[in-house]
Amino acid sequence: MPTLDSQTAAAVFAAAATSTDWRRTNRGQQVRVSHGSDTYYVEIDSSGRYFAQITAWEGYGGTEYVQDANADLDQHRALAAQANTHAP
Repeated sequence: MPTLDSQTAAAVFAAAATSTDWRRTNRGQQVRVSHGSDTYYVEIDSSGRYFAQITAWEGYGGTEYVQDANADLDQHRALAAQANTHAP
């Protein structure tokens, strides 16, 4: 599984924090955002025990799952506020 550099992860979390396309899934709240030429999936676990994370990205080679791309506390709070507004 690939990992993301911190600058890309921060840009993806910033895009997700302003997105209005959040939706509720059986795993939690999720949004699909674009950064550069790739598409990323950001998810907030429904249990509330984990910070938001980037779970996958789509690029030229298809979809790949991402590991160790977790939001920090401030990013998580912004993402949760946006998600709860648009996918309560």
